[in-house]
Amino acid sequence: TMFMIKHLKLRWKLLIMIVPLVLVPMILSTIIIGSVAIKQIYQEVTIASKADLEHMSVFTHDLLKGYHQQLEFHSVELQAERRRKLGDLTELAYRLVESQYRQFADGILSEEQAKGYAYKSLKDASVGEFGYIYVMNPSGDLIVHVDREGENVIDATDESGRTFIREIAQNAVQSKTAETLFIRYPWSNRSDGYRLQEKEVAYRYFRPWDWIIAAGSNLDNEERQEP
Repeated sequence: TMFMIKHLKLRWKLLIMIVPLVLVPMILSTIIIGSVAIKQIYQEVTIASKADLEHMSVFTHDLLKGYHQQLEFHSVELQAERRRKLGDLTELAYRLVESQYRQFADGILSEEQAKGYAYKSLKDASVGEFGYIYVMNPSGDLIVHVDREGENVIDATDESGRTFIREIAQNAVQSKTAETLFIRYPWSNRSDGYRLQEKEVAYRYFRPWDWIIAAGSNLDNEERQEP
């Protein structure tokens, strides 16, 4: 090999000496640059992917937050609408009783007749498909009721021990004239197998006859009806 190199022309000798000096650094530079480039690309891709994931996370969080707020608003809106309707029904029931009382006060009807007409009208009334109007006195006697009429329910309590009938009676007696009050409580009827259902009730106190006039709606059934 050395003999062959000695007999080569100077040009080829120079090429043999120079080419390794040029090619080796080029190859090494290519490998190094390629390695750095791949690492840089990987880092940039990782950063971009991380940014996309963070963006998606923020977007998803905002979307869920907005949906939750929309549901809360819808729930509040439904509650306000339900209370308005229950309040209106209680007002109508109150006016009906008041008109019969005036018939008695004006001597047109006896008190027994006036109460009888009021009783029949309220007994036949309903609040949608899952509600009804009822009347009780501050002692807890159900004077008008779709299912448990004649019972005394003053000691009824919810699962926390709250005596909600006593609460209704006390608040009604202490209420201002023409004031409508609201309350929620669990209730059971014989016709439902005494299954507890959450009710929302609007009520007013009619002082001349010591009647608490109420319109209530079963919330459990209403929720099942919603889409």
